[in-house]
Amino acid sequence: MKILTFSDSHIWKDKDVRIIQALAAKVEERDPDILIAVGDIDDPWKSTWPDIIGSPAHQELERIVLRRVQIGKHVVVLRRNHDWN
Repeated sequence: MKILTFSDSHIWKDKDVRIIQALAAKVEERDPDILIAVGDIDDPWKSTWPDIIGSPAHQELERIVLRRVQIGKHVVVLRRNHDWN
């Protein structure tokens, strides 16, 4: 069983989408059975939630998660202080 974890992506309105695209490439390359996001995924202290959700970086992360679920893989998201604001 392969597990891949990442944390502290701190996505906000203007986050460089290339960072999340690089994560997507690693996820595809490694093809983990379980993907774990270990918190501080978004950063509502830098942008509003609507701006974050609409950002290209957040949408790319959603694409990664949905793709994993569609192919029958597990995704776990743990929240930390930035995710709760």
